[in-house]
Amino acid sequence: MDEKTSGLRKVIEDFKKAKQAEGRSRDTVAFYYENLNRIAWFLETNGMAADVHEIAVNHIRSLLVYVNTAVNRWQIGSTSSRKPGSKTTVDAYWRTFQGFFSWIDLPLPLIKKAAEACGDNYFKHVRNKAMILVFLDTGIRLGGCYSMTVNDTNPETGLATVWEKGGQDVTVHLNETAKAALKEYLALRSRFSGNSLWLKDDGTPLTKSAIQSMIRRLRKYGMDLRWTPHSFRATFAINLLRGGADTFTLQTLGGWKDLEMPRRYTRALTIEDAIRVHKKASPADRMEKETD
Repeated sequence: MDEKTSGLRKVIEDFKKAKQAEGRSRDTVAFYYENLNRIAWFLETNGMAADVHEIAVNHIRSLLVYVNTAVNRWQIGSTSSRKPGSKTTVDAYWRTFQGFFSWIDLPLPLIKKAAEACGDNYFKHVRNKAMILVFLDTGIRLGGCYSMTVNDTNPETGLATVWEKGGQDVTVHLNETAKAALKEYLALRSRFSGNSLWLKDDGTPLTKSAIQSMIRRLRKYGMDLRWTPHSFRATFAINLLRGGADTFTLQTLGGWKDLEMPRRYTRALTIEDAIRVHKKASPADRMEKETD
């Protein structure tokens, strides 16, 4: 999601269209849409954030305090808004934030910033950068990343076998940027024995919870977004589709058993995304190029 498409009001409209395309009920769509527009009004009125990626934790807290304490909320004069919001009302706005931010993909410039700055020593920096790029370039889940081994990872071809949910083995592919980062990490890791790919700087394997904690700590590099392995999986899927991949390719590369989730990510694309893909893959343009 770039600066041109990350204005809060526009993203809210895109979110509404995505939920409608997913087949959500009219009441569910209305719940999100009404709450999100009120949130946008609050942020704009208080000069807090016009861009979705500028929304920080303190903005969310301020909004929830406002819902819980303010009278005549939103300046709409409705009966329910004339008195402070109940716990149920506050929870409704919190659920709205959660649903909205879990749908938004992580901005690529921010991921690059985090990858270049993470780690409090050289070994951790190289390892964490490689892990971040593996998450981004493959969309693997937390369990899949944790399961990676030296023996099942080929830094020359970029192919690796990981074990996902239910013990399913999935072959993933790293392209040049992620592959280079992994090679650099493997060169450092070579002084240690063992087959687990991801190690601490003392040579012992990283736990699954340690990998998850590392990802969560990336929020300190800018914007209080929801940094999780799943956020990287969504970012992988959306950006692959923006680059012109189809749902079948996404299913294969992302290790989904069926097309349900790839199709959901496809529905999240905006018309601007679709036009950009069409400009790259126009059949008429290809015909002209191939018959010149």
